[in-house]
Amino acid sequence: MLHGQDVHFSQNYATPLYVNPAMAGLYDGDVRVSAVYRNQWANLTSAVEARTIILSAEAKLTPGPTSGGWVSGGLNLYNDRTGDVGIVTNNVDFALAYNTPVSGNQYISVGTTFGFAQRKLDLSNAQFGNQYDGVGFDENLNSNETFDREAFRHFNLAGGLVYYYIKNARNYYFGGLGVYNITSARYSFQDFTESRIPMRFSAQFGAAISVTKTMDVVPSVYFMKQRKSLKTDIGSYARFVFSQNNRNRTFRAFNVGPFIRISGSSTKSVSFDALIIAAKVDYDDISLGMSYDFNISKLNNATNGRGGPELSVVYTPKIRANKLSAPVSCPRF
Repeated sequence: MLHGQDVHFSQNYATPLYVNPAMAGLYDGDVRVSAVYRNQWANLTSAVEARTIILSAEAKLTPGPTSGGWVSGGLNLYNDRTGDVGIVTNNVDFALAYNTPVSGNQYISVGTTFGFAQRKLDLSNAQFGNQYDGVGFDENLNSNETFDREAFRHFNLAGGLVYYYIKNARNYYFGGLGVYNITSARYSFQDFTESRIPMRFSAQFGAAISVTKTMDVVPSVYFMKQRKSLKTDIGSYARFVFSQNNRNRTFRAFNVGPFIRISGSSTKSVSFDALIIAAKVDYDDISLGMSYDFNISKLNNATNGRGGPELSVVYTPKIRANKLSAPVSCPRF
């Protein structure tokens, strides 16, 4: 029986729709286009390599019924492949969110994502025990392994809520809650099993605090729970600001900092899983990020501390004729 489990990322700010559906439209611009590439465990053995790509595009569509409120929509594309003999997942999700002021510089956003996923087995490089002849692997031997289906599709549904306070582009704080896999879709390649994808719950908290005219502290906490599995990323960027354009609400800065991933189970103890070193360049409407996970769990005996790289790019241009008429300010996650 297979138990579906969602992947995780180190640069959570670059995967907003995957973190919380209510983050659709939460950016200081008119559109947002982002791409993230992650490669996990490639240096352990190719048999357990996990490669994930996320592409997303969002736009602030139209003013809403409340003063200062905006309706935003988006599209999220997701591809994940695990191992030479593993599961390939392709997701297409649509996002819809509403962001509105509630009091002064305080805002809330509610959102949902919905779409479809295809999951399939890639058996092109599969090797089964029945194909070993006592000396070595013989691809001509029958594996005697059968599956009722090697691919299936299911519906995705998620929802979320985010609250944030923003003083200016460099000072804000936020908190949010999200839930994914609400439909608990059936997840099985065999008709006789009833395994279902468990709901994934997420919580996020973060802030940006100006320490000096040229330096900010940008702490964050990202928590995820799925069935008994728990994961928390906690840490902070130090942001060094070289220039700032108050009219366009943009700045140019270099961010660097450590994060710790804590993982475990709700029925067992939790432990340190990875040390993440992350860096990001903010240049007006573009952010380029890079991070690397250093494994510090018991698996370190096999990985020698090596984990996986992650690369991201986020573009949030202002395209309206009057830039100051664009939607309300949002944090730069």
